[in-house]
Amino acid sequence: MGSIIKRKFYIRLVINVLPERQFICPRMLVDKYGVIAKDGCVDISTKNTKIIYIGTIEKENLQKISSISKSVFYNRLELKNEDGSLYDQIYINPTPGGSVSATLNHQGGAAFYINGKISNEEQVRSNRALIVSLKGEGSYGVGGAKNYSVSGYELSKYELLFWFKDEPSWKDIL
Repeated sequence: MGSIIKRKFYIRLVINVLPERQFICPRMLVDKYGVIAKDGCVDISTKNTKIIYIGTIEKENLQKISSISKSVFYNRLELKNEDGSLYDQIYINPTPGGSVSATLNHQGGAAFYINGKISNEEQVRSNRALIVSLKGEGSYGVGGAKNYSVSGYELSKYELLFWFKDEPSWKDIL
């Protein structure tokens, strides 16, 4: 017997998942699975196929992510892990149809390397002229801030570094 999932969940079945289906009366379900099946159950048999399901927390995260407007340059979302702990996801949409995103610790810091200077999240969020100057730029990315070196700036307080136009120098970490 496979897994018994005791919580409410949402399921997406991969193509050809149901090669065989059975309908069993409720009394037989209780005999087979115990009292947990008294209100019914779904018995799915598969052959070399995965069943992918998402729980309530993952569904909430996906709803938040899908609500992001592609026309907004900067978005930071607070999301949950399965254990209920929090983490953040930053989404940047610098070009139509282009985007970059990264996951960081809850309330972790992100820096932005723009035109040879480091800006923090508040500066990027509030400086409309800076954002407009970046629209349409095709070269951008993100990496761990500890891997970069920018003369005159201390990056150790940041977890991530987003860069636009020109990528900053990599630290000599070997």
